[in-house]
Amino acid sequence: MNSLLVRASSTLAIYISLAFSVFLLLRGHNLPGGGFIGGMMASTGIVLSYLAFGRHKAERLFPFNFLYLISFGLMLAILTGFGAKLLGLPFLTSGFWEFEFPVIGHVALSSVLAFDIGVYLVVVGTVVTILQSLAQDAPASPKRNPKPQPATEEDA
Repeated sequence: MNSLLVRASSTLAIYISLAFSVFLLLRGHNLPGGGFIGGMMASTGIVLSYLAFGRHKAERLFPFNFLYLISFGLMLAILTGFGAKLLGLPFLTSGFWEFEFPVIGHVALSSVLAFDIGVYLVVVGTVVTILQSLAQDAPASPKRNPKPQPATEEDA
């Protein structure tokens, strides 16, 4: 797609989807939502950048090795589960802490947030890695306006 309208509207849509994905991620440790749906929303923004701008510009916009993102997210999710084991609790038992900050005020954190961040990174890394592998395997598109061939006697 090489449309100015698509590229202009996609830029705004990419940033909105990435911001909304962070909202869903942060909302999920207390309410429905979280790492999976937030990761899918972030993937949507990244996939939109591939569609609107092409593979090379999208890779410049998001210069990450998404395989490392998968590895880091999986390690974070697993370590969150084993953190409870270190305290003598069952695997993936969540912890909850409350803090009081002078300017911000009352902040409540849960270990579920770390698990959700891990899931978020795994989902984004997996979706984008699949997209990148499909884009590399896709055949080159044929030219849109091939030169007309002269008619032969066989065509008649």
